[in-house]
Amino acid sequence: MSQTGLIQVSAGAFGRDTAPAPVPLEVAVWAAFLGALFDQVKLIVTTPALRDRLWADQIATQQLILRALSTGQDEQGPSFQTRVTVAACLAAASTAVLTWVESDGTPELPDLMAQAFDTLARTGPTPAR
Repeated sequence: MSQTGLIQVSAGAFGRDTAPAPVPLEVAVWAAFLGALFDQVKLIVTTPALRDRLWADQIATQQLILRALSTGQDEQGPSFQTRVTVAACLAAASTAVLTWVESDGTPELPDLMAQAFDTLARTGPTPAR
């Protein structure tokens, strides 16, 4: 890494004759993270036992978020609306990640996440009956 916070990658790492231009360290770390996440999710999606575990873990994650949101509140726990909102957000994020893997990384994950949450925001709550 240079003193400017840029890293230089060797040309051979990309199977090219010339190396790409230096990139900021944060970009390289983000790219490595996304590559690892892609590989991990692809393995989960293609392995039935892991795929089943994904849904169980999502329920556990939902419970942790709900517990954190209700800390310091009354004994009744989170409202129905809060529970639905947390579940919808987790489903939106999961759907974005799964779509990203199923489409071999195109469009980019941040774009899919934005689309997923924009969809939730546009849908909005329905009036109580």
